[in-house]
Amino acid sequence: MNSIVDRFISGDRDSRVASEVFIAGKNVIIGGEIKSKVKLSLDDYRQIVESALVDIGYRGDGYFSRDETIYPDDIDVQVLLNAQSPDISQGVDEKMERLGAGDQGDYVWGIPGFWNQIFFIGQGAIYLTA
Repeated sequence: MNSIVDRFISGDRDSRVASEVFIAGKNVIIGGEIKSKVKLSLDDYRQIVESALVDIGYRGDGYFSRDETIYPDDIDVQVLLNAQSPDISQGVDEKMERLGAGDQGDYVWGIPGFWNQIFFIGQGAIYLTA
């Protein structure tokens, strides 16, 4: 959720935020790793999520029932954020001679199968030879 990244960056431009948000029903789970001088409370995260939900159209206006959609004023937020690993942090530390990529957070999907020797990964394919 970009709103979380924005909140950290606005308070500490050197923040490093690698977070994901998962929503199921009225449950919102925020997880990942963060390195920042900014400290947010559970209420801060809840307000960020509520505001983001309203911004994308979930206003709780009654068109859908609470069983059919998420209502911003009726969410359970769980925050599972850890301090960023020093190993990842050093990968993007500008004080070092080389600037690395850190943790890219790439999405990888694949379809392995025994019926052929092609394994699809992302938008490419890996061809296996015997």
